[in-house]
Amino acid sequence: MNELKFKVGDIVRATAVHIYRFTNIKNDWIGRVTKVNELGFEAKTIRSKMKQYEGKTFRSLDYRFFEKVDTVPVTITEHLISGNKTIIKLSNGKVGISKCDPADKFDEVVGAVIATLRAYGKDVEDFIKEFTVPEHKGKTEKEEQSTDGKLDQVKDTDQLLIELLFLSLGQQPDLKFCKKSPQTIDKKEK
Repeated sequence: MNELKFKVGDIVRATAVHIYRFTNIKNDWIGRVTKVNELGFEAKTIRSKMKQYEGKTFRSLDYRFFEKVDTVPVTITEHLISGNKTIIKLSNGKVGISKCDPADKFDEVVGAVIATLRAYGKDVEDFIKEFTVPEHKGKTEKEEQSTDGKLDQVKDTDQLLIELLFLSLGQQPDLKFCKKSPQTIDKKEK
């Protein structure tokens, strides 16, 4: 008997696009192996872009189209805005919050970047030091001292800021990150 590629309890992700309709890389499918044999394996869905399949078990999966992963990658599950506050919630339950100083102009991208760094447990000041352009022409002293003001000095576009954020987290940049409409919370719902 050949040694099987996976064992029960392994976390696996899809590596193929068109082999399976639901358990594919396009749906960002990740599952936990529940049964193995020489012909294939079964896995219960942990995560998928198709939320209705989370928790569903798929049978007769071919080993060739999946790979083992050490852990379930942490992803952003919610992006909320309430007044001048931005909230980022992660799939592991951690939350990051950023609040714009009333003296600064609210910037959705800057708020999302700060909240995301905090949710992942990263130091905002370290990120600013690493990616801030050294010259601060045209900035007032107050802007230079505010976190949001410093982030406004990062390179030149929101897109670059988002790329740098995800690269600093060791992930592939999600360039649609702030293009997705964040949910705005009415103050009464808090």
